[in-house]
Amino acid sequence: MLVLILSFFSLLIFRHTELEEAARDSLSFAARSLIPALFPFAVLSRFVLTASLLPCRGKLSRTIAQTLHLQASLLPAYCLGLFCGFPIGAYAAASLWEAGLCEGRYAHRSASLANNASAAFLFGTAASLFGNSRAAVILFVSQTTATLLVSVFSNKNSRPEPSTVTLSASPSYLSLAADAVSKAGLAMLSLSAFVVFFAVLTKALLFAGLPEWVTLFLEPTSAVRYAASLAPQIGLPLSLSFASLALGWSGLSVIMQTQALFKGKLPLSLQIPRRAAIALVSFTITFLFSFLFLN
Repeated sequence: MLVLILSFFSLLIFRHTELEEAARDSLSFAARSLIPALFPFAVLSRFVLTASLLPCRGKLSRTIAQTLHLQASLLPAYCLGLFCGFPIGAYAAASLWEAGLCEGRYAHRSASLANNASAAFLFGTAASLFGNSRAAVILFVSQTTATLLVSVFSNKNSRPEPSTVTLSASPSYLSLAADAVSKAGLAMLSLSAFVVFFAVLTKALLFAGLPEWVTLFLEPTSAVRYAASLAPQIGLPLSLSFASLALGWSGLSVIMQTQALFKGKLPLSLQIPRRAAIALVSFTITFLFSFLFLN
């Protein structure tokens, strides 16, 4: 470990120009695109969830929650993770956990499972990189289907009970809104820090001689970019499948950010197998769909 740390410091010294450029580019991306796109959703999702404005106590909600092995109060957070992507789904689950509206084990389950790339990212960035709008549809369907399948068929013996924990007081909507803005701002700063760190780390690892395929497991945006670059050599179906694998895994960056949202109090040993299972199922579904609809 000491050798790795010293090697990283050496790269920071001798290749500082390129690494500084990577840091500047990632900071610019966070400031220009990432934070403006995610901050309003982060504020709104925390406010709506902690104020209990979404109905999740009906019979249908309870049935769906039991099928997914979740508490019904976590269904909105789970859906946000499916469609709005990371970090909104994980952030929403962490918000409910912090507010005492669900048990930690189920909040972590929701955050580690429904932690997909957002539809906006897939139909914007991924479709552009692959030059095919149908590729984004396949990625979205594959991710969503894989998440649902792993959710249904994992922990089949668990029977979550409806949360009986409530807030100790009844804060006003104004105080909840103020808390939502404050916590969302901190979450965006944390997200930006991880984006910059992994941009520099990825560049440093490539300088150190590691193969470029390592990026598939580090950070999702870089992973999709690398997978798309493989299309001329290995074909669109397989390159798209590798992108789906990387997005299903979600990247070490996203896994670490999820842990940060939960302050490290929830088990990483459960998150990694769940993400690995989603990655493999996503790869399989994407590979099949690519041959059916892209050839």
